[in-house]
Amino acid sequence: MLDASPSRRPDAGDTSNTVVRVLAFMERSPRSWAQREDFVQAVVGDGHDVGLARWLAMNLVPDPAGGFVLRLDLVALREMLASYFATDLWDVLEAPGGDVEMVVATRARTLSAADRGRLAAAPAHVHVHEVDTGHWLHMDAPALVVELFAAHLP
Repeated sequence: MLDASPSRRPDAGDTSNTVVRVLAFMERSPRSWAQREDFVQAVVGDGHDVGLARWLAMNLVPDPAGGFVLRLDLVALREMLASYFATDLWDVLEAPGGDVEMVVATRARTLSAADRGRLAAAPAHVHVHEVDTGHWLHMDAPALVVELFAAHLP
């Protein structure tokens, strides 16, 4: 699990949540863009990091009519995010049946103090890896993510 809370979080859908803010930006933005850099600049202009903007821009595909179009199904993303926030996964995480590698971004607010306490007391098959990065750890520390995957995947 990459910086994801196993807890139900019914109030996580507010605008203090960076994932919610990114999704809201994409929902109110045009689907089509003349140039990829226009999209990147719009994301940055909305207050997001340029690295995140460039990563999101990978979801722009050439439009046969010219320019680029965002290929993401934003309705499905909103539904999946709502489902994630509404679901408690602690029983799955703590159930025996295989190792769980949990990567926690120490500079993110994804996990509450209660989550962190529960992880500290989790069964032996739950392995917590703390990394000094923000929530978007696959962009902030990609080499570390690859290293963790390589070390812990069969």
